[in-house]
Amino acid sequence: MLEANRYRKFRVWGIPINKGIILALALTVLGSSKQLRAEDLESVLRAPARYNQKRVSLTGVLVGDRSFLELFRNASDAKEDDERKCARLVVPDKWQQSAPYDMRLARAVGIVDAGKRGDRDYPFELKLENLVVLSGPVVPWQNSVMVLYNDTQAAVLLRVGVAPTQTELLIPPKKHDGFLSLELEYSTVVQVMTSNRKPIFENKINVGPQTRYYDAKNGACYFRIRDKKIERVSPAIAANWGWKR
Repeated sequence: MLEANRYRKFRVWGIPINKGIILALALTVLGSSKQLRAEDLESVLRAPARYNQKRVSLTGVLVGDRSFLELFRNASDAKEDDERKCARLVVPDKWQQSAPYDMRLARAVGIVDAGKRGDRDYPFELKLENLVVLSGPVVPWQNSVMVLYNDTQAAVLLRVGVAPTQTELLIPPKKHDGFLSLELEYSTVVQVMTSNRKPIFENKINVGPQTRYYDAKNGACYFRIRDKKIERVSPAIAANWGWKR
């Protein structure tokens, strides 16, 4: 008995093709919704439902870092900080940030989710797949960062300001960290404690453009924590810490 032909041919528009080709064509059509499309961010912001669940490439200005990231159309919108003019970027759990993001031009690739709008009621969220930083900072920094290096042998807990706006930060030994706070633009007291909140000492320090050793390029002031004191250091010394904004 003759064996049945597993690749029975069909004719489409007069062209003989087999089942394998038909399957490939079907998969191509079904997968077209995930094809990458370079879009203007303003167009997606204006009509997010039109792009819902589509894979897009968007270019704009980033605000924030890995834990909270927004994409604005341009530097002017980023400075204005209007949530109606930006997309919320949702990064995967194991995302590795390889470079500073804040106030930099970037190209973001991901899936548009018009059904999720985030805490600030964004026009849409973008489930991020890839992010490429295209520039350095595009505008002067509007706020100051306090960067502190723990030059002691134990972790220290820092407290800046008073409740309810106080900020706390735990820094391991021989490590650094930086943060913004409502209190940082004028003279303020920094309390230094052990990791279990036992007071060690406190210092009053100044942060901002009018202070000594202010780093205008990064909008930052640098401090080193030593036994019983916090000392201000120059940007040249702090450069060895590896901190970047």
